[in-house]
Amino acid sequence: MDVANIVAQVEMERQIAAKRLADLDQLLEALRRFDGTRALTADAATKTARPVQSKATAEHWADARQQYEAGTPISEIAKWFPLSDASLYARMKQERWKKPQPQDHA
Repeated sequence: MDVANIVAQVEMERQIAAKRLADLDQLLEALRRFDGTRALTADAATKTARPVQSKATAEHWADARQQYEAGTPISEIAKWFPLSDASLYARMKQERWKKPQPQDHA
């Protein structure tokens, strides 16, 4: 059994899944901008995004980013702040947060 090859394949699948998840999160964020009663709003028609109302403060976002860049999983961060996984992934992608570096367990 070639464990290294299996690990590489699983990592590749994980990256593909993460990309797909980020794309889906972005789509969900865009859909949530609409109020559900109109197909298009003036903002959507002119291709400018309306700000999404959030319970999160600027401090929440800064703390969440710091936690993420320190290696805390998004699912854990979402438990601590009034933020969803989807909004965290969208903000992470939009602001290009630094990916946590893998820990060396040697």
